[in-house]
Amino acid sequence: MNHKKLTALLAFIALFFIIIVYSNHFYNSFHFDDNHTIENNPSIRTLTNFSKFFTDARTLTPHPENQVYRPLITLSYAIDYKINGGLKDTFWFHISNFFWFLMLLLVMFFFYLKVFNKAIEHRWNYFIALFAVCWFATHAAIAETVNYICARSDSYSTFFVVLAFVMYVFWKPARKFYLYLIPFILSVLLKPTGLMFAPILLVYILLFEKEMSFFDVFKAKRFNDLKSALLIVMPVFVLAALLYYLQAKMTPSTFMPSNLSVYNYMISQPFVWLYYFKSFFLPNQLSADYDWVALTSILNWRFFVGIFFVIVMLIISFITSKKKSTRPIAFGIMWFFLALIPSSTIVPFAEILNDHRVFYPYVGLMLSVCWSIFLLLKYYEDEIRTQFVFSMLIVVYVFFILGANAWATHKRNKVWKTEESLWFDVTEKSPGNGRGLMNYGLSQMAIGKYDVALKYFERAVPLTPNYSSLYVNLGIVKGALGRNIEAENDFRKAIDCGKNEQAPYYFFGNYLVGKNKPAEALPYLEIAVANGPSFLSSRYLLMQLYNEFGMFDKLAEQANQTLLIDPNDQTALRYLNASKSKQSPTIALEEEANKKPTPEGLLNLSLKYYQQLDYEKCIETSEKALQLKPDYAEAYNNICASYNSLGQYLKAKKACENALRLKPDYELAKNNLNLSITKLNKK
Repeated sequence: MNHKKLTALLAFIALFFIIIVYSNHFYNSFHFDDNHTIENNPSIRTLTNFSKFFTDARTLTPHPENQVYRPLITLSYAIDYKINGGLKDTFWFHISNFFWFLMLLLVMFFFYLKVFNKAIEHRWNYFIALFAVCWFATHAAIAETVNYICARSDSYSTFFVVLAFVMYVFWKPARKFYLYLIPFILSVLLKPTGLMFAPILLVYILLFEKEMSFFDVFKAKRFNDLKSALLIVMPVFVLAALLYYLQAKMTPSTFMPSNLSVYNYMISQPFVWLYYFKSFFLPNQLSADYDWVALTSILNWRFFVGIFFVIVMLIISFITSKKKSTRPIAFGIMWFFLALIPSSTIVPFAEILNDHRVFYPYVGLMLSVCWSIFLLLKYYEDEIRTQFVFSMLIVVYVFFILGANAWATHKRNKVWKTEESLWFDVTEKSPGNGRGLMNYGLSQMAIGKYDVALKYFERAVPLTPNYSSLYVNLGIVKGALGRNIEAENDFRKAIDCGKNEQAPYYFFGNYLVGKNKPAEALPYLEIAVANGPSFLSSRYLLMQLYNEFGMFDKLAEQANQTLLIDPNDQTALRYLNASKSKQSPTIALEEEANKKPTPEGLLNLSLKYYQQLDYEKCIETSEKALQLKPDYAEAYNNICASYNSLGQYLKAKKACENALRLKPDYELAKNNLNLSITKLNKK
């Protein structure tokens, strides 16, 4: 069997191997930004928004601070949503991620093979290229990008970058008519990191087409070659500049990646790059959310170690660029660094490192490392050909590398199974990460373990003292535990920390509605909608209150605005009809009470008046209920609560005492009576 047929056979075996490695990930849950880009994103629920994806970056997410221009990613979510039949599970979303991951591996093989053949044509190149692709496919650090649905922006964009290279190096018409720029454009519309195709292509042309070393770039005698290379890539750089301008123009001004300074972020990155390099060879202690903090000064050992690493790697790149046989090493190193620039230099993201950021850079680093392995094997080629033990050692090495990574990746898939499993892993590996502690607490709150959730939330406070989401969740869990005064204080802290966000206002409004304080909730929900117009939960609750309060003009306006987001939104359509009929629940209760008054109907009406802060009407209606049912403890309690709100605590006290005389175990009346007595004692 010749080496090409053997490679094809091994490739089929590798495909089944990769599928087995990832066989336990297809139903893993949504995580991180999946929540707002997919689960709570109304824009992806219909493909009729197709054109909006390309004209309005707000369709990516309802969260203004996260809105960037990635139209093809939003389109991919909408397609998957349609095929999957909604969000009943994550299966089709994972199928899409995995399919394009396999497509990337395919084009990577041909690209690697081309680069290797540019250096040394050897029949082993097929096996080295296949080994490199398999190692990449099973690498434990790559598992995050495959499991994390939102991270498809990295994998899809990388696929089109490599496809652009394959078209450029294999297909002459693509080069002649600039057809390779099509996948380049698609890569940038998926994620701006695709812009780095331009400088990486320049490096490729210099090393492999002009056969220049990096030292030659500075030599006058090679100026014509340098000029020729620049002319070849000039259209790519011009297009990259236009695409960059488009990205900047289309990204809303609300986008805010983090509160970190550019300086602190930049000086932290050299050591982060070293960590990424280390993780390539030893991917242990991988975390979905690290607890690293940005450096505050260059007078830190991590900065100097990181800078030393970068300098050493650049020196290796320059040295290996001198010989044709070692240029793949130089090219891979430069790919690694250039691909890291968008996420690891001047744009300060909230997390100073993330595993999915290495996906694109590792394409280059894998090429560099595997070619280094090839050169080592070639040095011992005679021994390998003649001595069986050498061949067996190579086979053992291959099985060890692929087997160890496959085992680690399979385990990482299990970590990404649920929110609880993912965030528990984060708390174990990154105990100093306040967001990780909060999110694990959220997973516990979701299953009713409020005490456990509160413990993790409180551990997170000193680590992230200005994190609005943390205070929102503290408010929710304390409310569930009956600690209402503390809950309200936490919600107000959340608003102080996130004045321009929608979540603190929405959740406080939702909390107040749950505590029968809808009139107090109304202004918070209006701000929530103003801060996050695409977040439908705020709109739904606001429309509910407008309907209950008989505010039909505002209800119609809100319903029509919601229908602009999703023309088929059934909730908005129902409220739009309600605004036309002008039939609110309060009006309906009033009409029913007038036609056929009952104690229960009058009590419900009094509660509506109380919720609308109309305490006099609440008292009046409760008294009517008592005329029909003198022993109605609930009516006395409503009177008590209304008098408390009016500051007439003596009358409130008397009403509550009547309620408790009729119903001694009435907790709500006890609480209202305690409030009356407390206020009277303070006078």
